[in-house]
Amino acid sequence: MIKTITILNFRGIRELKDFELKNLSLLVGENGTSKTSILEAINFCLSPYFISGRIKHTDFYKGEDVEIKIILEFDENFKVFLPDGYTKQEVECNKVCLEIKKRDRATPKKAFSDIVVVSHYVLPNRDKDNENGWEITRGTGSKFKFDERQLSFPLGSEGLPKSFYFPKNREKQLQRGFNSSISSVFDDFNWRFNKEVRKIETEENFCGEKFSSQKNNFESSILEKIDEQSQKKTFQALNEKLEKIGLPRADLSLVDCNAPFDSAFLSQKLDSLDLPISQLGSGVEMVVSLLFLETMAEISKENILILIDEPELHLHPELQNNFINHIVSISDETQFLFSTHSPLFVKQTLNNDNSKTHIHCLEKESGEVKILELEKRVLPYVSANEINLIAFGLATEEYHNELYNELEINFWNDPGNDFKTLKQSGSYDNNDCRQIIFDNEFFSKLKQEQIDSPFRTTQNKVTIHTYVRNKIHHSKENGGSPAAQELKQSIEKMRGFL
Repeated sequence: MIKTITILNFRGIRELKDFELKNLSLLVGENGTSKTSILEAINFCLSPYFISGRIKHTDFYKGEDVEIKIILEFDENFKVFLPDGYTKQEVECNKVCLEIKKRDRATPKKAFSDIVVVSHYVLPNRDKDNENGWEITRGTGSKFKFDERQLSFPLGSEGLPKSFYFPKNREKQLQRGFNSSISSVFDDFNWRFNKEVRKIETEENFCGEKFSSQKNNFESSILEKIDEQSQKKTFQALNEKLEKIGLPRADLSLVDCNAPFDSAFLSQKLDSLDLPISQLGSGVEMVVSLLFLETMAEISKENILILIDEPELHLHPELQNNFINHIVSISDETQFLFSTHSPLFVKQTLNNDNSKTHIHCLEKESGEVKILELEKRVLPYVSANEINLIAFGLATEEYHNELYNELEINFWNDPGNDFKTLKQSGSYDNNDCRQIIFDNEFFSKLKQEQIDSPFRTTQNKVTIHTYVRNKIHHSKENGGSPAAQELKQSIEKMRGFL
């Protein structure tokens, strides 16, 4: 699994060094704090395909002519195999590095050049043996010497996690296409099918006729449902034209004997209709894709890394809840990194808080991306309203109510705070209610808060906390809802009292 990531000069990130990741890491924060950029930096670094063609001018920090550098360090070594004549040398590595520079000049003898020069390589888990690189002693006693050029990514490896990235527009991992997870599975199924057919036909000496006959009968049963005249009209005219120019006849095939899974797709049954998963919505497709990847990783015993930008998109809250609970349950075997704006995702992660999960709060300060620890929770339970504040900076009336109620309950649960005794102490009028007594005794006397806010029609009767509380509960009688600044100020102070 990835232990740390370092990002230099990539999009809105000037410098992010040794950013630690856990089995399950959540990135939270306001829009524009480079959450997506961190996901895509990792995806680029672990992607073996065409990096130079995917980098744009805007991927460089402020568009400047500075080198992009991304380094992933893993908590366990992985092996790479370097060619050495007729054999291979095994090298223990623990880092993948990606360096991208803007090209100074066009490539000679090329009509079009990529705008960047890419250096993509892995690093051994030890320092260089000398200024020229590393050395391994062969079995013969001679030295095998190598440097970064021989370590260019991708290369044969064992133990290096495969990454799968689901951006906001959701990569179609369940559809046939370049580098999709389903393609590699169906290609394997095609190979296994052909291997088995050849085995059966060799054993039974059918020379390929048995399966071809079954295929022809299947196709004929389908084509019978089409008007025979339409078929003849279409293909007879086509074949007459082919014969004129000396080409063989063309027939309609519904199944490729060599690759029958090329037209396959994952589906769900709707009565007699096979409905493709892709038509069930991008949220469901993403969940099915992830569970499919998890299943394949279990079968192949491979390590995988799942990167998802806002996994909550297009998911019903109940499905969000089930999804994150499942992710937590399998995070021992698979590493996950999400960006999210979902209080439910954060809440469920906190409910399962342990040494293998972490929530990182991203913030921009003077244009620089900062990684902050999530502010501490002060309520004795996991509150979605509290999460809205500590993860997303959103102060709500509901959270104010929770804080106020918790402080009030704690106050009256103290045996030394008896309502009748306090009211008869001579400090209060007969009309003063429990609210005023709690406000004065706790906020004013104990916490030294100023009594400078009105209570109903009486000026300077309570502190800001009870004033805001009353504006929330009785907004019509108190001139409307509290101002945003009043609400935030009261919440910040009450958090400090718990």
